[in-house]
Amino acid sequence: MQFGGTLQLHEGTRMWPVLMGNIGELLVDRRRFETFLCSGCGKVEFFMPPDP
Repeated sequence: MQFGGTLQLHEGTRMWPVLMGNIGELLVDRRRFETFLCSGCGKVEFFMPPDP
């Protein structure tokens, strides 16, 4: 397995920040994942990075 990089995903609509400005940013849930890839079979695994 090789490190594939960090992936940042968001949950919810992107309209909250547009409609409500900075307060709308609080309504969008964002998660970071570290990805690991297998070049042999194509499997991808996601892990949550440790909190700093």
